[in-house]
Amino acid sequence: MRALKQLNGPHRRAFLSSIALPILFGRCAVGQVSGRLTLPMPQWCSRASQVASTDFGLVGDDATDNTQQLEVLRQYLVQHDHTVVNFAAGQYRYTNFEWLHGVRNVMLRGVGSVGLRNVIKNPWDIRRVTLMANADMLTGPESIPEMGIAPTYLVDAANAGDRTLHLLSPSRIADIEPGTPILISGYNQYNGGWPPCLRFSEFATVTAVNWDQGLITLDAPLVHSYQSHWPGQLFRGHAFGPATIVSLQRKGTSQFQLGEHHIFENITFLATPEGPAYTNRNGLGGLYTMGVRFFEMRNCRMFFFGPNENQWVKVTNCDINTTELGKMVGAIEILDSLIGNMTQATAVELLIMRRCTFSTLISIAPTRLIMTGNTIASSRFGRQMGLGTLSSNTHVDTAFIANNTFAMPQGTPTVSLVSISPPNAITPVGLSPSGIVIPASSWAWLGSASVGSRLFHSSGANAVIADVVAAGDKIEVRTSVPAFAATKGPLSVRCVRDLIFFGNTVIGGTPAKQVEDPSRVEQLITSGMTEQGAFAADSVNLGHALAVC
Repeated sequence: MRALKQLNGPHRRAFLSSIALPILFGRCAVGQVSGRLTLPMPQWCSRASQVASTDFGLVGDDATDNTQQLEVLRQYLVQHDHTVVNFAAGQYRYTNFEWLHGVRNVMLRGVGSVGLRNVIKNPWDIRRVTLMANADMLTGPESIPEMGIAPTYLVDAANAGDRTLHLLSPSRIADIEPGTPILISGYNQYNGGWPPCLRFSEFATVTAVNWDQGLITLDAPLVHSYQSHWPGQLFRGHAFGPATIVSLQRKGTSQFQLGEHHIFENITFLATPEGPAYTNRNGLGGLYTMGVRFFEMRNCRMFFFGPNENQWVKVTNCDINTTELGKMVGAIEILDSLIGNMTQATAVELLIMRRCTFSTLISIAPTRLIMTGNTIASSRFGRQMGLGTLSSNTHVDTAFIANNTFAMPQGTPTVSLVSISPPNAITPVGLSPSGIVIPASSWAWLGSASVGSRLFHSSGANAVIADVVAAGDKIEVRTSVPAFAATKGPLSVRCVRDLIFFGNTVIGGTPAKQVEDPSRVEQLITSGMTEQGAFAADSVNLGHALAVC
């Protein structure tokens, strides 16, 4: 890796392009289609049985309350895994957005024009969304954090490639045994919001437990490294940020059953009469994907789409007005779809968008981004798209924006095609033998930085962040160059490491700039480059083995 970093320009790109794809992503399973990276979603089980909505007495007249019938259907799906439910044409009302909770593998398929509508009257906003695919992994059956958080367990430092985790409190855990799926996470990027904005997360299955030593053995090597000393966000007594695991197969008051593979096809999500406004408008409602490992959606319409807590999400040929790309998501692939507003993605490790049309706003900050063949007609404040969000910035490692069409708005001067968040600066309050010391309240800066980000000083000195350590009311930021700690004055971190931007065309007026301020990017590459080359040195959480029947 060190030798690779020393290469630059055409030599680096030629070397990267020569590497075979399986090597590029190490343990991570990535497919290749016509030289492009793609996500190999698990195939739907060939032996799946099929049932009809009418088999359960569901009535799609947009008047009948189908709540009880859907609960009967839910119980059936829990007992009959890998079932396809064919909904007859109609609009189905109910008063429980949780009617798919606990279902492991299911396909909901609309036959004709099919709409789902939640009509509950409830003070909790979350209960008034059209549907949540499964319960929140970090809460439990209620899916509302104020009603309780799932038990979380701190683990000691672990490195990418390790197959064991060491519990810091090695007492026996009733909900963890061989065969239990778990979620491993760490490195909180900013306070506020739910789920927590954790930069690193991945799924694994426990294969063995040694309670005497507090050791948990995993089915596959870790994709990421984790530290127990990372600073954390406290939420109802639970710390999110230090290396943590949570069981995804729980009983008792925090009962939870992981959804493995959900597919929604040809369904319209209809507005809830009582709101909330952020997920309901123009007659359409909202969908959350929480608690499902692999989630697919095809030919669907909705106002709001909120993917959270997933390993892979794949969206094809959908019409979505507003999407707030959420937290703790391994990868999202959006193909051939119409998108109005797209924001956040602050804890999405890989975001792929191809052949989509964006009409209103793009302001995103995933760890890694691929945008190819899209039409970008959005415009806000004279910018066609924002890389790095306007608030709660998170560090973008690599953005590959190639061969897109930017459609300029009429009558409005365009400042830039791509606007990048300004560098975030901080003045140390002290020094340590290996770095700098900053206040523990520096969440805005910690989000725009991360382990692996590069710090810059106005003198020209720079160093890579090697680690971040919580120390009471202070945080120690350790750097790759110890001498860098002696540098006084503000230190900045650029919100984008590598921006690859080439082959894009403009329709309409000429923008003032392609990239608003190249100085905000550590490296701007404007020559042609393969996707494999762009991401050769990266690690992407596409998880371990695929779900199988």
